[in-house]
Amino acid sequence: MHPQLSSLRHLLATFGVACAVCLVAMLATVPAEAQLAGTAVDLYGDRQRGVTLELPSHWDVEDLERNGGLLLSSPVERDGRQAHVFLELRPEFGQVTIDELADVLVEELQSSKANLSIDVHSADDHPSGSPSLTLVYSYDLDGLRLVETMVILWFDTRSPLLVTGSALADDWDGDLDRIERLIFSLRPMQARSARAS
Repeated sequence: MHPQLSSLRHLLATFGVACAVCLVAMLATVPAEAQLAGTAVDLYGDRQRGVTLELPSHWDVEDLERNGGLLLSSPVERDGRQAHVFLELRPEFGQVTIDELADVLVEELQSSKANLSIDVHSADDHPSGSPSLTLVYSYDLDGLRLVETMVILWFDTRSPLLVTGSALADDWDGDLDRIERLIFSLRPMQARSARAS
């Protein structure tokens, strides 16, 4: 073998090992949630609520039978809390207009949340094409500032779907992408096939 080719191979091998060591060292200093940000999603089907969604593959799923809700949680915990999304059917919401519901929800939030600040209040179409109502608000709970986004989707006018995403205010910017991606991915089950629960 030519001496220059042998030296080049040795140099490339050494460079490759050095890059791998640097990458491992960099990942060790990056917060766990940032490492998970690029994690793949799974298409998840929920027959009880009649929806499919794109679920980050590292998130946990818990069907809360006692209240008919589905809890989707990030595995990363900060200050004893995890970013999460909660889904539940709310048949009583099918009996009122979007504007009436918005007024009722804002009033309910104002009476139940300490230091409430409502940042977004909009009635618009969800990416699925379904009518939706969105509220984004922050409040204090147990010495922590939380931010939530609440979306009501009318996939089925008789029983709208209430979706609430929640995270610590300090982590909201980092968690927002995952929460929004999950909420924006929601579709009525018949609209696409998925691994159903």
